[in-house]
This record gives sequence, structure tokens and C-alpha cells, in this order.
Amino acid sequence: MWLDELYSYYSTQDNSLEHSIQGIANGVNAAPPFYFMITWTFYKLGIHEVLFYRMLSSLCFIAAFVILWKLLKKYFDERIVIACLVLSFGASNLIFSQNSEFRNYAFFFLLESLALVQAVRLIENPNSIRSMVLLASFVGLACLTHIFGVFYGIAYLVSFMIWDWLNGKWHWKRWIACIAGIGFIAVWINQILLQAQVGKPHSWIPVPNFASAVEVFSSLFPFGDHIDYEDHSYYIILAIAIGLVTILYVAIRKSPTLIYSFRNAVRIPRENQYLFILSISLILVPIFLSYVVSRTFTSIFLLRYLIPSILGVILLVMSMVAAIAIQKPRLVVYACWILIFLGFARLGIATMRYRDKNLSSLAQVEAKARAENVSVIFQSPQCFMPFQFYFNSVQAYYPLDWKIASAPANALCSTSDYKSMVQIRSYYNIPGVRNGQEIMSPGKMYFVVDEPGKIWLQYYVGMKKISVLESYLLPNGLRLKKILFN
Repeated sequence: MWLDELYSYYSTQDNSLEHSIQGIANGVNAAPPFYFMITWTFYKLGIHEVLFYRMLSSLCFIAAFVILWKLLKKYFDERIVIACLVLSFGASNLIFSQNSEFRNYAFFFLLESLALVQAVRLIENPNSIRSMVLLASFVGLACLTHIFGVFYGIAYLVSFMIWDWLNGKWHWKRWIACIAGIGFIAVWINQILLQAQVGKPHSWIPVPNFASAVEVFSSLFPFGDHIDYEDHSYYIILAIAIGLVTILYVAIRKSPTLIYSFRNAVRIPRENQYLFILSISLILVPIFLSYVVSRTFTSIFLLRYLIPSILGVILLVMSMVAAIAIQKPRLVVYACWILIFLGFARLGIATMRYRDKNLSSLAQVEAKARAENVSVIFQSPQCFMPFQFYFNSVQAYYPLDWKIASAPANALCSTSDYKSMVQIRSYYNIPGVRNGQEIMSPGKMYFVVDEPGKIWLQYYVGMKKISVLESYLLPNGLRLKKILFN
């Protein structure tokens, strides 16, 4: 388990639900209340295996897949639905990276999928009280699962406003349902403000610029890579633009005049028109709002927070493929099989590369440590645990017990409940370091696996307590650094 997974597990450890909910307000371990209460309940029922909690993510993604398939096959050719779902799920790095982790993002995605179903039903039947209540409930529970639930609630609201403006009929009750759901955030707004440190940017979340917004946009799409995406982000955007131009071309080519083509387009089922508007809203609104908040208040611009935006990608890709199918219906049969193949191929290749890169990196760390007879320090359990599992012949440390590492307010090991973190260390058999002062005495030399965003090493380098002697790039993108305590 890595750091954030440990925080998810930490939230299950309290004896009483009331004390656990109060503990959310400590500003460090701010767990989303709804997801936290669900995992707390499972733990109290006697389910203690980490594998179960990691499987919850996969189960949530599978449930969302089935829900979307059942909804969208009513409005699109079923082959298009299956192809686009497989492509978006199988070829998305965002989903791949969170599919097997004990985190709340897959559950968040599921809630937003359920909200999407109710939003479409409100286009079919604008006066359905049941759909309004369910939409408000799912949007609200999503807000209690992640702060970005507010942005997606606003995205649904914006889609309804645009739809009502285009049709010249104002259905205020749908707007009120979205606003009521967004209002659920009041339950834990105080905890959010504490964790945000009221305008002080987090060191591990960079303040975004325009280029990073473009890169994030591109990485939401299948085959977008959130590690080296700067090399092809503009190509992905260009491909999307070409697809939209193709749709316009097909509409014009299908009839002699543009006006007639426009009338033809209007005859597309109302739900399909709304789904296209919703797709744009689900992609752009969360990116825009998180960008503005990060620039003006506090940094929250992390890619994994935008996982539900893939709902918009699914709808957009589906609309593009369906538009092409209008002109060339036979072509869609071959295109769907190709998309399905690409989706599964991407998932398999990504899984193998992820495994091989990590194993190769750990082997290099072991080889360096053995050759120079130097111990290794890992900054998070994400690397430490597999290293200990595969290579027990090299002395390695994880600074979970180093109280001095909690000096900066947002340090890797900072926690308001130190004893609980020690219990987690004991539960998972993480040896750690008991005598930090002895380990950190001047003249001691170690290898450190340096991960982007981990500030433990940065802090000691800045304090002039550590000198970096050598640095090696590992296959998984991390760096192995030889350090000397001053």
C-alpha cells in the first residue's frame, strides 16, 4: 500500500463512527465522509483484507460500465456503445492507474455515472420528481465523496441551462435539483478549508498554467499519457478537432444545402443532442473551475481528480462515431471491432509495461545497493513494500517512524494520530526506523528512491542536512539518489 492508500485504511481504524467523523477535521487525514463511512462499515463487519478494499475500485468501474451500457444502447447503436466503452475504459491511463487501488476515485466515478442516468431521464421527462430527487442525491453523495463533486454538479447544471436556452423552455426544477445536490458540500466544507490551509498552495500540487490545462485535457482521452503527455497533447487535440470537422463535413455532404443539413441534425433524438452538450460540459467545466480555484485560492489541479470527466469523453467519442455512421453505416461495423481491439490491447500492454518497469527499477536499486554495500531509504510504502517482498537481502528503510520527518506541516509522514500510523506499520510488517537520530547522524550514506511530489528529501536538502552525491534515472520514472547526511 502507498501513502494515500494508508490514509484510506487509516480511516477504518477508529472504534466509534462519531470519533472517526470528528477525526476528519484534523486537516491532514481529511477523508471524504461518504466513502469513509462505507469502508468503516465494511471493516466493522469483519472484512479486514486489503484485497477486498482494492477490489472495490474494480467493482465500481465494472458497475459504471454496465450502467452506461444499459443507458446508452437506447440512443446509439449497441456496437458503438460497446466499442467506445471498451476503448475509454481499456485505453485510459486514469482508469488503469486507479483500478486496483484502495481509493475513492472509482466510487466517485460510479456516483457520477448514476447522476448522468438521471440527467438523461430528466430530458426524457422534465417533470419527473423521482429523477430530480435521485439526481440531487447522487450529485450530493458525489460531493461527499470528493470535493470535485461540486464541479460535476455545476457541469450538470450548465448542461441543463444550455439545453433550456437552445429550446426556449426553462425547467427550473432541474436546476434546483443540481443546486440541492451541490449543497451537500456544506457537510464537510469546514474540513475542506482546514485541509486547503486557506490559500497556501500544497507543495505536491503545482499551480497550473495554460500549458498544463491543455495537457490535462488531452490526457483525459484514450491513449493520453499523464506522464509524458507533453509530447503528444496537441496531436490529440488536433485529432479531436479533425473529428468535429468531419462531423460537420458529413452533415453538409449528406444534403445539397447547409440549411437542410441543419434541419436534419435537429431531427436527431433529443437525448442524443443533450448527451453531446453534456459531454462538452463534463470535460470543460471541471477543468476550468479547478484551474481557476488553483490560480486564485489553493492548488487542487490533480489529474486523478478528473476521472469522472472520462464520462464526457465517452459521450463525445460515441457522438463522433455515430455521426460518421450516419454517412457510412457499414464502416461502423469495422470501426467498432478496431476500437474494441485497441482498447483491450492498450489495457494489456499498459499492465505488462507497468509491471516490467517497476520490477526492473527495483532490480536496479538492489544491484546498486549490493555493489556499494549501501542501505536504501524509500520515501513511501508504494516502492518499499514490493522491494521488501522481492529483495530481502538488502537493508532498506521507510521513514514512517521518523518523527523528525513530520517537521514541515505537509511532510510525507505528518499525521495527527501518530500511534495509529505506527499500528499500520506493525500490521503490514513494515520495519521502518526506530532510532532516527542514529540513522541521520553526520557521515551516514544511503541510496534514496526519490519520487515526484514527495518532499521528505527536498526538505532535508533545503535545510542543508543532506547532500546529493549521485542521481540515476530508473525505468519507472523515479530517481535513485545517493545521499550523505551532513
